[in-house]
Amino acid sequence: MGTIELWSWFKEQILRVLDRYVPVRQGGSDQLREPWFTKKIVSLVKQKREADVTMRPDGSHEVMESYRFVRKDLKRELRRARRVHEQTLAESTPEERAQRIAKAVCKQSIDVKENWEQLKTHASNWQNKVEKALEKLQELQKALDDLESHVITAEGVHIDWQPVNDLFIDALQDHMDKTTD
Repeated sequence: MGTIELWSWFKEQILRVLDRYVPVRQGGSDQLREPWFTKKIVSLVKQKREADVTMRPDGSHEVMESYRFVRKDLKRELRRARRVHEQTLAESTPEERAQRIAKAVCKQSIDVKENWEQLKTHASNWQNKVEKALEKLQELQKALDDLESHVITAEGVHIDWQPVNDLFIDALQDHMDKTTD
């Protein structure tokens, strides 16, 4: 295989993967929608939902007919829009398809960059909080070490104490001087 054949094979594989996995269009609520959904179809879907809501509790013949008409109109419009979309895809050149795919990839890369920046910001904030907590823990450890040394010193002094009842009144002043030093 020559370089040109390898390049065309590679390009073909990439285009196939992109056609299969890259969404062409997203809805307003960030949910994936079919690319042939037009404003007319969206309004028909809303009408169908409204007709369905009114049909359920009412159940009259006129309301049911209205619902059936809207549902039938929606199905017809969906089939037509999908057929038109598939025809435009079949008629489009590989360059046009590649441009559409490149545009979609570009949009997704922008979204990825924004999400990456948000992630970096959150990670930085989290790291700052962890560092502050570590500093506080180190201060606490130092205070505990100081307390431990004072407790050890106090225990040593306590061991050296002599009971007061064994002292004579004359030696009391000397004993008090020793313990305060």
